Amino acid sequence: MSYSKQIFYEFERRVLAMLEYHRASLERGDADASDEDRKWLGSFANGHGVNVCAGYFPIAGALGVDTEFTLASMVSGFVNTKGDDLHQIDSGSCDYVVTNYFEALPDPLKAITEWKRVLRLNGVLAMVVVNSEHEVYAIPSGPLANRSRRNCYTALTIQRYLERARFNNINIEPSGSMLRVCAERGSK
Repeated sequence: MSYSKQIFYEFERRVLAMLEYHRASLERGDADASDEDRKWLGSFANGHGVNVCAGYFPIAGALGVDTEFTLASMVSGFVNTKGDDLHQIDSGSCDYVVTNYFEALPDPLKAITEWKRVLRLNGVLAMVVVNSEHEVYAIPSGPLANRSRRNCYTALTIQRYLERARFNNINIEPSGSMLRVCAERGSK
């Protein structure tokens, strides 16, 4: 089989797996970033930026970062690396970093510090994060049953991480069962 056919079949297999995963997630009542939340993240995509944990839904115009071979890797610029290790990206080179899967990263402070490194002065970090205080997360088969979600956050814990990394103008607002978070990179 030719290499191009192999890629096509792998792509087809992964798309079908993605569709099945999302169908099963909806049946279980799992919550994830909604289309509105993704549009909100996309509103920060001005200039040069990075979409961490881009998965199957990369923000248009952003460099996608994920550890899996996905649709994003085939249709846009894509870096196959962990979201807390952006060594391929120069310090201070990004206008924005966006993510909607922050809770999948094992070390939140390491990730936030790395994102700050690649942001230019006054660059924006925007995240849609699971709000662990929302009632939907009390359901044992709900979103936190997704084993990729390693951490749970409240607005206060997110704020503390961003303050510790010295981000400025921190804004955290509930959006359904999620939190919309944005902050600016400060001078230090």
